[in-house]
Amino acid sequence: MNKMIQIRNVSEKTHRKLKVRAAAQGLTISSYLTKLIERDLSRPSREEVFDRLQSREPVRLSKSAAELIRQERDSR
Repeated sequence: MNKMIQIRNVSEKTHRKLKVRAAAQGLTISSYLTKLIERDLSRPSREEVFDRLQSREPVRLSKSAAELIRQERDSR
């Protein structure tokens, strides 16, 4: 079931920009904002990204990154 969300105290400048962007895509402001919200929620949050990175095994290199870069540069 769909729910309604109301946003209050939007400045005229922001409302005008929203109206222009929505119209450019052939959408109502409501449809445009729904699309923005859905797109934002489809991406992982910053915390989720950091949690995912923390759960991974660290990469162990045989040489330091600086040594590998130097070796690559010297081979050119």
